[in-house]
Amino acid sequence: MTGLPMTVLDAQTKQNIYNSFKDFEKNGGYLNDGAKGMIDVIQKHTASIEEVYRELGYEGEKLSLGGKNYSSCGAIYWIYDNGRLDSEAAEKTTDEYAKSNAKNLLDGSFFDDL
Repeated sequence: MTGLPMTVLDAQTKQNIYNSFKDFEKNGGYLNDGAKGMIDVIQKHTASIEEVYRELGYEGEKLSLGGKNYSSCGAIYWIYDNGRLDSEAAEKTTDEYAKSNAKNLLDGSFFDDL
């Protein structure tokens, strides 16, 4: 971490980060902004996510942020643990996610239950 203080988060955003930790671990140190409650959070609060994850026991490398604009569904942002995934593997995971969710992401129905 950079030593900078965590951004002040509202209670719901912080709870969404806590809730996302299990998915991050289950996915081998990877999470994209399609995760429930994480729209815009990954892009804007990567350092805060890392701080919360460390409170929950995360001991991995500094989280890295990736992002890509997909013509089929728009921008997707993701975080990943460099110790478990390299940037190419994280991007490939996102490419597969975008491809399999393109229709739902494009028409917005993917977010109906978020």
